[in-house]
Amino acid sequence: MHAVSGGRVVHVPGLEPQRYWLFRGCERHRGGDCPRSEDFAVTVYSVKVLAELNNGYAVVEDDSGRAFLRDRNDKLRPVEPEETMGLVPILEAPRESIPEEVLARLPIAAILVCALTWSPGSRWTSLAVGWLTADDLKDRRIHAAVGEIASSSEQPQPLQHAARRLLKTANLPRHPH
Repeated sequence: MHAVSGGRVVHVPGLEPQRYWLFRGCERHRGGDCPRSEDFAVTVYSVKVLAELNNGYAVVEDDSGRAFLRDRNDKLRPVEPEETMGLVPILEAPRESIPEEVLARLPIAAILVCALTWSPGSRWTSLAVGWLTADDLKDRRIHAAVGEIASSSEQPQPLQHAARRLLKTANLPRHPH
């Protein structure tokens, strides 16, 4: 077994399924093993899969109940409303494929705002518009972001039209009052 630094999570063969080792190297020795043992902390996470997403990602929780997004390389990203950029890949999975109880644990509004305000024409913005429901538009931040997409000449025209249709279907103006 080899130690991998830089915050990468590696599945360790021979351990029970869903057991991961999280290795974090020190800042000074990024990408390599740290020669000083006190700079190299190892934490073991035993995780339970809450939902497998069709894009190779999974929403998991550890023994303490803390939720993570596990990526294709088994790297765990904590599910926190302040750190939504790393959670945006959730939008690659169809919304209806994620159980309601798992959606309730995710900061969906914050993830959608992050994706909707990404650079013009980004893939994430397009995925977020496809994920939106009329209920999501009740959030003022989401409504404002969709209104901006609908009004922005920097956005691709199909995306502008999709944003306008969403607002029209929800009977909302382009910009919240």
